[in-house]
Amino acid sequence: MAFPASVSPHPSPSALSDYVMSSAPYSVTEYADLQETALTLLHQYPPTSEEDATQRVLQAALEHLPVDGRTTMMMEISLLGENWAQIRQLSQFFTDAVLKPMRLQRSPPSIPPSPSSDAAPGISTLMSLLETSTRARQSTLKAACLRRDGYRCALSNRIESEAVLEGHVLQGDRQVCSTKCAHILPFGLRKIDEGDSLDMEREATIWWALFRYFPSLHGIIAAETINQVENTITLETDMHNHFDAFRITLEPSHACPNVYNIHNFTSISGLVPETATMRSQDPKVPLPRPEFFQVHFTVASILDVTGLGARMNAFLDPEFWEEAHGHAKADGSTDLATLVERKMLIGI
Repeated sequence: MAFPASVSPHPSPSALSDYVMSSAPYSVTEYADLQETALTLLHQYPPTSEEDATQRVLQAALEHLPVDGRTTMMMEISLLGENWAQIRQLSQFFTDAVLKPMRLQRSPPSIPPSPSSDAAPGISTLMSLLETSTRARQSTLKAACLRRDGYRCALSNRIESEAVLEGHVLQGDRQVCSTKCAHILPFGLRKIDEGDSLDMEREATIWWALFRYFPSLHGIIAAETINQVENTITLETDMHNHFDAFRITLEPSHACPNVYNIHNFTSISGLVPETATMRSQDPKVPLPRPEFFQVHFTVASILDVTGLGARMNAFLDPEFWEEAHGHAKADGSTDLATLVERKMLIGI
């Protein structure tokens, strides 16, 4: 899987460290004042070009991030004030450290050191704690996921064809399909070269950003525990591809536990039902955690409303590349630099 070339450093001023370390909640009035300040600054932001997505990305983040992550970002924007260069840097950091790795399902190959006084200690601490997760349990994990989900796609309810052939379930009048064990938070974020300090720093920075803007992830998932059954869902192959591309996503219902509103960001009508209810057919296998679906839904929503999702999908589509530049040529005349840049999402 391709990945971006670099992640922009976080620009937050040292004053934010005191806020981030504090657990004191904001009052309703303080929160409203902070929100007004942040939105006013974004409204005043002067784009550098038509392609400048700073305003769109940060406004979308403030709209869709969970309240605690949103409050952190509003504080960052407010403290940066009219330092427009650092406002741009904050937007690029969020794009590089959260949106791109989630869409590409792995970390970037290089990352500049962050100048933020509160970022460096957190990243350093994570570097000392990071451990990698492997595919060793993958077949066991898929089997557990299938048993829990009743040997069917959790969205379409079509039955896993291999399970029918192996006698695990009767087909009846239901359609069959091939399924995959889909990770909700990308499995690729678990891969760490523990002998490479730069790779460790890249991974630590991305996990630091995820914990910063999605605090509910603290203590329930990390690079070494990403391959857990609570982070998986059985999906038929086509839906798995759309789910990985954040074109299909599940929003937890706050009214009913384990009920999800399904959002279809594709142009295909009728692809998925409007809702899905998660039920475990094996009491020994826990259901997916709603916190993971909430992160996936938030990222999908931001990618959709900003247009970055469509741009990333176009950059990563082999047919898009071949149409614009043709197939790779044996004589070496292919513009490989441009190809690599597209595959790394440089310029987004």
